[in-house]
Amino acid sequence: MLFRFYGSWEPSNYNKNLSDIWDIFSERKKTWPAVYFIIDANDLDIQTEEFRRYLKENWMHLLDREDLSICMVAAKEMKRLIWVSIMQLLGKQERMPIFQDFPEAFSWVHEKRIKKGT
Repeated sequence: MLFRFYGSWEPSNYNKNLSDIWDIFSERKKTWPAVYFIIDANDLDIQTEEFRRYLKENWMHLLDREDLSICMVAAKEMKRLIWVSIMQLLGKQERMPIFQDFPEAFSWVHEKRIKKGT
């Protein structure tokens, strides 16, 4: 699945947006043993501390699932470094890599699929 996120997410939309993503994952899980999300973060603003806290408290455990793999693409080096730092602070840098471009992300998905035999 390829997602394109952009702008800043308002607190009133956190739960709805992430629940919609969960619904997509759940639907795909009916057909596939593993689901791979690539998030295009090129137009996504660096989110607020409040948003990061909400993610950590409510959704970060999803990165520990074996049937879900998520990565991000951020072409700009500074934005990529900020996202990498955020993932390090959350302790999830190995579970959610951040790539410079889509070929790198697609290669990562391909390697993960080969390892899982999917």
